Amino acid sequence: MSDDTLRKLDSELGALISRMSANQRRQLAKEITRDLRRSQIKRIQQQKNPDGSAYTKRKASFVTVQREIQFMWRGQKRT
Repeated sequence: MSDDTLRKLDSELGALISRMSANQRRQLAKEITRDLRRSQIKRIQQQKNPDGSAYTKRKASFVTVQREIQFMWRGQKRT
């Protein structure tokens, strides 16, 4: 959107909000907050960044790396 369009939208929304009662503004803020929280939870569960790209994989911890190492003795796996 262009700056001019955003300014028009901002002024229209500001006028609309100024006509609302305190209880209506509180209810609107509660609904916006709830919807935003739900969308963030959904995005995090899908492992996506805000721009839609996937999360980068985490580096394997030392314990995980050690667990995958196997001991070999004369060509046989030892536990």
